[in-house]
Amino acid sequence: MPRKQAEKKGTKKAAKRAVPLPHRELVILTGLSGSGKLSALKTFEDLGYYSVDNLPLELVPRFADLVRQSNEIERAALVVDVREGIRLDEFPHLLKRVRRVLPTRVVFLEASDEALLRRFSETRRPHPLGRNNTVVKSIQAERKRLDPIRNVADIVLDTTKFTVHDLRAHIN
Repeated sequence: MPRKQAEKKGTKKAAKRAVPLPHRELVILTGLSGSGKLSALKTFEDLGYYSVDNLPLELVPRFADLVRQSNEIERAALVVDVREGIRLDEFPHLLKRVRRVLPTRVVFLEASDEALLRRFSETRRPHPLGRNNTVVKSIQAERKRLDPIRNVADIVLDTTKFTVHDLRAHIN
């Protein structure tokens, strides 16, 4: 093959490789109940993220793989929280697996005990751990339970002084 043809073929290959793949990413929202995880998830959805609440933890690696392979989904956000129960112990290990498949950021939302108490009293919703405890004890137990996840978070966001609109503006 003449040299010019070989150079042209090599240039086409280089051009094909230079075409950027779509930026894929996964955002895992986690944190304390009442800190704004669902509001944050809705904001990500409005920004074009494929959004999932309460996906069982053992399905997160498969979900990340589906996002990586998808022609339609480039960015996804999901909520992982204390509703997972004992499986939360697996989160740091699972996160390492997921990050091998897809760029992943963990956003941990928290707020002061006083703010969380106020929010629970305003919504009149029970705390996920509050079946047999007071809201105060449930918040304390949840903080302790989620501390290992907080420690692996990329972003820790204190929403104590945020309204829903402030949280949305901060994410945007």
